[in-house]
Amino acid sequence: MLLVYQSTNGDDIYCSTMKMAAVAAATLLFAGPLAQEPTRPTYLNGETVAFVIAQPTGKEKAVTVGPWKLGARAGESKLHDKRLNLYIVIPGDDFRSESEVLAIYDHNRVINMRPKDDGEAEYDVWWAIALEPRLYKDFRSEEELLAAAQKRFRPGDLFEVKDAPGAGFLREVLKIDTLAELRLHGRRDGTLPQMLIVPAGFAVRGSIRP
Repeated sequence: MLLVYQSTNGDDIYCSTMKMAAVAAATLLFAGPLAQEPTRPTYLNGETVAFVIAQPTGKEKAVTVGPWKLGARAGESKLHDKRLNLYIVIPGDDFRSESEVLAIYDHNRVINMRPKDDGEAEYDVWWAIALEPRLYKDFRSEEELLAAAQKRFRPGDLFEVKDAPGAGFLREVLKIDTLAELRLHGRRDGTLPQMLIVPAGFAVRGSIRP
């Protein structure tokens, strides 16, 4: 399912966001040991569900988020309006590494809908990264995430990318090191979204256990 709210900032901003997806997808490989996928909650409309991502079989390729083995890459990477949405929300405590070095990949997960007939469905994956320094909230629905993405804040004179709660992920995955690079996702008035939501550049298959 496509998110169209980002286009309100102008075509140039939207295009830069789409290019970022290619960068993000290219940096998913991780050389260290992968953490086993734990049984943790995924949020749907404020409730927790047992969302399970299909794992690779045969020649399918696996996708990882830092040390976390996410699952099998599903279909083509291009966003599809018939897919559902899975948000990897950063930072988060549900999927948390014991390694301090890998804490930049700690995250929560939010989906927007159940698969039809409680079967399996494809989900476009989105990075949802907190930018506002005071934004430490446990997001539990797509509605809350999109609301935070619509809210703006004006960085102070001393603001640096490292001040964002999701700074490490911005640096390592999206290759955003400077405020000038971050402003590509802002408005012409100099404000930034409290929550930056960008496509991860891949999709997965998922289902909900009873």
